[in-house]
Amino acid sequence: MVSISVIIGQAPYTAERPYTGLRFVNTALLDGHSVKLFLMEDGIFVALKKQNPSEYPNLREWLEQGIETGSLEVKACGVCMKARGVDEADMVPGIKAASMHELVAWVAECDKSLFF
Repeated sequence: MVSISVIIGQAPYTAERPYTGLRFVNTALLDGHSVKLFLMEDGIFVALKKQNPSEYPNLREWLEQGIETGSLEVKACGVCMKARGVDEADMVPGIKAASMHELVAWVAECDKSLFF
């Protein structure tokens, strides 16, 4: 098994990349890999706790499930959050604001990294 850092930089429901990224994350977890998810740029909107789309899979629920199992660690770019008027209270519980230094550390320690 390997450790994987996944970075999502695109907003949900505007393109398929966040959906595909979270499908990858969940599949990797099911296969027993260690996964760390970093949300940046408009990807921080994946973690908004009040989202409730009617015609798309609910990405918030996928995040909550991964976090609740203790298998998924998720952080969001603090600078990106501030620029978009989002704070930790707006996010799914368990997601913390982080710096670029933390992202660099994750990428350096993981075997593989992917950007969606």
